Amino acid sequence: MRLRALRPDSQSRAGKRGVSGMAWTLLRVSLGIAILASCTYRETHARCETFADCSDGQECYLHYCVSSDVRDETATQTDATPATEPTAPESQQASSESAAEASDCQPQSTQATEQEGACCEVPASCYDGPAETLGVGACQAGSRECVLGRLGVCSESVVPSPESCSNKGADDDCDGQVDEIAGRGQICTLMSGFGPCGEGLLDCVPGMDSLTCVRTGPPVSESCNDQDDDCDGQIDEGFDISSDSANCGSCGQSCASAELCCGGACLELSAASESGCPSCSTENPCAEAALCCGGACRDLQRDRRHCGACGHSCEQGERCCDGTCKTSCE
Repeated sequence: MRLRALRPDSQSRAGKRGVSGMAWTLLRVSLGIAILASCTYRETHARCETFADCSDGQECYLHYCVSSDVRDETATQTDATPATEPTAPESQQASSESAAEASDCQPQSTQATEQEGACCEVPASCYDGPAETLGVGACQAGSRECVLGRLGVCSESVVPSPESCSNKGADDDCDGQVDEIAGRGQICTLMSGFGPCGEGLLDCVPGMDSLTCVRTGPPVSESCNDQDDDCDGQIDEGFDISSDSANCGSCGQSCASAELCCGGACLELSAASESGCPSCSTENPCAEAALCCGGACRDLQRDRRHCGACGHSCEQGERCCDGTCKTSCE
């Protein structure tokens, strides 16, 4: 009888199971011994399914009735055959293949130009802006983390951005100059709630994102001129037109040298008491267009602190116009 060696259906399938060529050789030898024994038993021994099918002194071995010494001899030959190499689990094989692929990844030197996905062993610096701006002004390099042998995204990198007043004194566009915003330094007109109040220059100020008109000269003193000279949102503060002889009743209205300004009206000294303007009362009423407020005459038509009524003050940015608080008397 001719013995034909068994061979696997596919060498690729054997490769996938992780069995080496040597293991397949050993497996074929073992199978050959078993088949040879089966063929020998077929010619000289009766077939069996269980021990009951055999006579006394025989055992059912490989479906044939054999004596115990024959069985032991065959088993000894089979046991002498080296065991085949164990097949590794598929998950372990996949990990080995991934490790083999990773071993092909040769890490590059850590330069600022390394890109995402490049091979790595350690984190690398990175910068996505123009090379000439790195380290200039606010621009700085970031880093890429090394994850599973590959570089990740670039983080914490600062690249050029348009100049802004939101961070005064910073070089946002990384060109070596700070706050070079279009229009900065140009002459501008200062404004308040009462209209124009002087000249200044456009510049950045803390807390403002855009350019602001800033007074550049020395502080301006307030004058009695119905204007907000110092741009503080108030007009003619420090002047009391109800008692100021130089501005009696209105700015620029002066009393004569023999007169006093009492309640916004110029009175002859003969009508005033030794202590100055007489106190007003029902018996001693104020001059025309004035009203007695707390013992003093007040012009309710123009006095911002007593506009239209005693003690009624106008809000900041308002004037007293004919007894009514308005932003403009025009």
